[in-house]
Amino acid sequence: AEQPPPGPLGQLQPLLLMLPEVLGAQQALLLEHAAEVVRCLLPPLAACLAAPRADLRLLAMKSFSGICTTLVNDPHIFDPMAENPSETTYLLEALLVSLALPALPALLADEPPAPSCAFRLLAAVLPRGSLAVGAAVRE
Repeated sequence: AEQPPPGPLGQLQPLLLMLPEVLGAQQALLLEHAAEVVRCLLPPLAACLAAPRADLRLLAMKSFSGICTTLVNDPHIFDPMAENPSETTYLLEALLVSLALPALPALLADEPPAPSCAFRLLAAVLPRGSLAVGAAVRE
């Protein structure tokens, strides 16, 4: 089992990653502030998907997949098949392709429930028709 780094930072990291998980349960708030969430919250959260500690990866994936699932299921926020996709669609696709999907192999190898969180994210995103995400998954 991995040991958290000593000191306050090691104790603070998991707590900070739990905050977005709580936010993910507030669907109306997420949808109302979708652009800000996609621009400001999701990029650092997605970067944590590649954390060296499995506990941090799990917390990041739970939060990231919960928030992304809410956002991609709203066609006003995420519609990659639209004639002119929104900025949030482009930003979400970029985050998924550049940070989230490359982290999936490590998450799938982690202890449960990390793999199921990763599969839930894929199950939410793949049916939405994003060519960029589909191509990245096939790689």
